[in-house]
This record gives sequence, C-alpha cells and structure tokens, in this order.
Amino acid sequence: MDAFEKICFIYSKLREVNSEPREHPGLSHIDVLRTFESLQLKPQPLLVQLYEFHNGVDYLDAFLRFLSIEDAASYYRNFKGIKERWSNFEWRTSWFPVFDINADVQICLDLDSGELTVIDVEGSNVGCIARHFESYVDALLEIFEHGLFYYEAGCVHVQPDAWQDVSSRYAIIGSEEFW
Repeated sequence: MDAFEKICFIYSKLREVNSEPREHPGLSHIDVLRTFESLQLKPQPLLVQLYEFHNGVDYLDAFLRFLSIEDAASYYRNFKGIKERWSNFEWRTSWFPVFDINADVQICLDLDSGELTVIDVEGSNVGCIARHFESYVDALLEIFEHGLFYYEAGCVHVQPDAWQDVSSRYAIIGSEEFW
C-alpha cells in the first residue's frame, strides 16, 4: 500500500465510528499545482493526490480538520508574514500547513524533507512530531488496522498504551497523538 492508500484506509476506519466529517470536492491537478506555484512551492506528490481526492475535510473529529488548499495557503501566507515581522519566529518556508486542531494549532508538512511539525502560534510552541510523514502514517495505520482507538464525545482517541508502543516503534516524537 502506498501512503495515499494507507490514508484512505485510515479515513474509512474513522468514518466507521464518526459520521460527522464533511468532505469538500476535490480539485483538478492543475488547480492544485497552480495554488502551490502561487506560493512558490513544489508540493509533495501525496499532497496533490489528497487535494484531488478532497479539498479539505472538516470535523475529522470535534477539533481536527484537513485544511482546504485555500485555508492552508492562507495559514502559509500568515506564517510567512509573521516570520517577516519577527525573525525569531521558528518557521521555515518549506512548512506547509495540512491539518488544523481547534483553530490554533497547525500540523505542517515540510515539502523538502517530509518532516511533520506542529505549530502553536498562540502557545509559542513549534515542534517536530515525525522525521517523515510516512512513518506517522504507518503508525496510524497500525492503530486503525488493529482497532486501537475509540470514539468518545466527538473525538477519536488512541488507546494511550497502544500509542506509546506504536509511536516508539515508528520513531514518532512526543507522547501525544496528532492527526
């Protein structure tokens, strides 16, 4: 299975327990590439596939959404503006926001290295959560394949002991699951 197929499998398992996600229609290949070109970025092929599949998905759980390309581009421009005003803002131009948690934390994909980074501007926190997105996808795939998650009060949770075990085997940084 390639990364896109793994993400589709994870999403199908999520949809089995959560009927709330609202999918936005996918974009054409050309429209995806034009958006990245307007930001002077070269997207990872997986991002192109994801935006062709769905241009964002709201309510993955009560707090998490896969950003539409327009919202992601807006966050990107905002981060770029913050960096221009405050040079000590820990952000790289290769970090593209992909997920949003509760409108104040974004998970970014480094378009050069594939690294996943969490940015919490409000809390002044920036941190790498995976050296490469594929290891994070593999960790989540294991969790969802083996049913090591549950849905409660609008949120999908990974069983804590399971996350500790799986995240350590896939070299995920940090003890919290972000997805």
